[in-house]
Amino acid sequence: MNRCLSLIIFSSLFWNLNAQNIKKICDDTLYLKTNEKIYKKLDLPDLLSSKHDFYFRFKNYGQIIDIWMDQGLMGGTLTNYRFKTKKNSNKDSDTIYLKQEINQTKIAKIYNIINDSKILELKIDREIEGWKQGFDGITYCIEYTNKDEYHFKKYWNPETNRSLKEAIIVSDFINKISGILELEESKRKFESKFSATGCYKTEGMLVMCYLYDLYSFGYSGSTRLPLGYEAKIYFGGISNIKTNLGLSLTHQFDSKGSYDISTIIGYHNLFIKSKKSSNDYLSYGYRIRKLKYIDNKIKWQNHSLLYRYNIKDISLGLGANYLIGRKKKVGGTIYADKSFSQAQITIASEYFIYNKQFDYKISLSKRFRLYAENIHNFSIGLYYESFLDKDNIGWKLNIYL
Repeated sequence: MNRCLSLIIFSSLFWNLNAQNIKKICDDTLYLKTNEKIYKKLDLPDLLSSKHDFYFRFKNYGQIIDIWMDQGLMGGTLTNYRFKTKKNSNKDSDTIYLKQEINQTKIAKIYNIINDSKILELKIDREIEGWKQGFDGITYCIEYTNKDEYHFKKYWNPETNRSLKEAIIVSDFINKISGILELEESKRKFESKFSATGCYKTEGMLVMCYLYDLYSFGYSGSTRLPLGYEAKIYFGGISNIKTNLGLSLTHQFDSKGSYDISTIIGYHNLFIKSKKSSNDYLSYGYRIRKLKYIDNKIKWQNHSLLYRYNIKDISLGLGANYLIGRKKKVGGTIYADKSFSQAQITIASEYFIYNKQFDYKISLSKRFRLYAENIHNFSIGLYYESFLDKDNIGWKLNIYL
């Protein structure tokens, strides 16, 4: 009897203690699971199990602000974060974050703003009459808890809803917090530490790609030289250093001893570095050819230097050429191409002008996007080339990794 009574008392105490740890969950629970995964990656506490007197969390785009209070003592952190991902992939490969403590002066200011703004008294956005919803834009999340209750609220694009007094409260709150913590500057400093290459995102759909490494290889042949291959690599950067270097090698040949080998090394953004719609490109090329259908003995060698200016979908270039063959010749190069971005088609032409000699090449290429994890896209191309008045039609097939 005493043993049973002891068991009943113990069970009662156990359930009472657990009941005391269960908080009332208020407002919106739709994002709970998603945010739990993010917070775990960022080593942030779960507010549902928080035992603080007061804990407030504000989630901006790629930034999380935590403010808490216990027995009159306050603390706070600012966490900047991004998920590194592969281009054209939905899988995150790494989580990058920086957590910094907020000083007491700023914590006190933010705590006063939380109380004075009445932000904690607002309903969630879908319960506010007239609050428009959408998929684009930024969704701000606010969480707060005490020992008894947990609240989660979200607000989609308050700037779009500024006709509502509630949206003005949210917008003003965000602006004040951003000013105190200098959130834009904090984000800029955080992103400046990223690798020079790679794609980064938060939990949204938008993926921001900085310079990235691009590799391609494939088949390259022609009616004169039906066998061959082509390989290209673009080094966007090494560690935090932007290199902007590209290398390519093309080798065509036949079974009778003829061949055509060309290598190009190029540097992007030589003089124009900050403009999004334009850039420039400087390249050096070396080409050696033994073409028995023209001459059984001579090897033609080309040294070329080309400067191109690219603006939007048009590229124009001028260069110099040094040709070693039957004679040594110095000439000029004119280059032009036009890309049609929606169709992913590029038309290019290159003209080599020497004394009493005119060579040229015209090409057409089409790129196809792939959303595979390891292959970005592939391209097919056709070209017509004239060298020493001998025609050649060629084709290429490349995949990009």
